[in-house]
Amino acid sequence: MTQNVELSPGRYRVTAYLRGLDIGKGTYNFTTEFMFDGKYQQLNKNGTFGWTKLSCVAEIKEKKQAGPSFGLMAPGYFWIDDVSLERVGDEVALTEAPVLGNEEAPIAPPRTQRRTAGLFPRAHPSSSAPAASPAATGMILAAETSRADLS
Repeated sequence: MTQNVELSPGRYRVTAYLRGLDIGKGTYNFTTEFMFDGKYQQLNKNGTFGWTKLSCVAEIKEKKQAGPSFGLMAPGYFWIDDVSLERVGDEVALTEAPVLGNEEAPIAPPRTQRRTAGLFPRAHPSSSAPAASPAATGMILAAETSRADLS
């Protein structure tokens, strides 16, 4: 999934929170990926993992349409939330690859309900409000693939 916007030349930081459930390995052992400004990078996040902050700083050389993109290249569930793109100054160091922060506790597998894609309410990982309060909930996009989708 991607959303491009018009960007002027400069340095940009992308941040997002990622979470996975039962992510296996796909073709060529690919699992999850991140792309910004045409540069695809494997995140190599698989299995079940809790909310993990991703950050990446890259340079845009010319005015263009660009934006972050995330992909699930294997069977499993992959959630992406709170994606932001901000222009930063030249004093902010570029990153060679996306930087993954500390991982929160993973979620428990679902019992019998399966969805292929949808929006789900969740508590924001940086919120101090109780999970049930309106200030702490948001919506996330979840994507799921099966082994049949990859053949």
